[in-house]
Amino acid sequence: MSFNWPKFYKEEQRLENIVGALVFEQVSEFYGVEDLTQLTKDQLEEVLVWADDKLPPFSLLADGFKNLRDTWEYVNEFLD
Repeated sequence: MSFNWPKFYKEEQRLENIVGALVFEQVSEFYGVEDLTQLTKDQLEEVLVWADDKLPPFSLLADGFKNLRDTWEYVNEFLD
């Protein structure tokens, strides 16, 4: 019998959610915000510059920072 991992994509999604939560937790604690809408554009840009400068190219955290950016842009698009 060959190896099989049914529904492995669910585990990938779970890990993605964990990474996203870790990234948001660090950002929100640092800036003292409770909600992503409270994060300013300048703060977001500062976070993204840090991520680009400090994280290796294939960092597991990189996707968390990309998701933070995408979510921030999506949320703020409707608030403007």
